[in-house]
Amino acid sequence: MTILDDISRKDIQLFVPEDINQLLPKSDYHDFFNNEFSMATLNVKKVIEKKFEAENPKSATYINLLYFIQEELMNNKVDPREFLIESALTTLKTVSEINNTNEFNRYEQMLAKMNFYPIV
Repeated sequence: MTILDDISRKDIQLFVPEDINQLLPKSDYHDFFNNEFSMATLNVKKVIEKKFEAENPKSATYINLLYFIQEELMNNKVDPREFLIESALTTLKTVSEINNTNEFNRYEQMLAKMNFYPIV
C-alpha cells in the first residue's frame, strides 16, 4: 500500500488552497502567453515559413528572432531586456515579406496589449 492510497482513503488534505496559491507563481498576463501571444507568434512563424524556403538561412534567423522575443518576454516578465527585443523587432520590421502581413500587425498589437512598445 502506498502513502497516497492511505491518504486518499482517510480523506486527508495535505495542502490547503491558500498554501498552493503561495507555491504557484503569479501570472501578470493571466495565461496571455499561452494563448493570444503564442498564437500570434505561431502565425508569424507560419508566414516566415511560407515566404522563405526552409533551407534559406534567413528563414531560420527570422524564426529565431521571433522565438527570442517570446522567450525574453516570458522568462523575464519583470525586467525584459528591451534593447535586445527592440533590436530583434527592428530586424523583423525591415523584412517587407513579414512586416506587411496581417499576422505581423496582429503580433505587434499583442505586444501593445502587454504595454510593450519597443519601436517608436
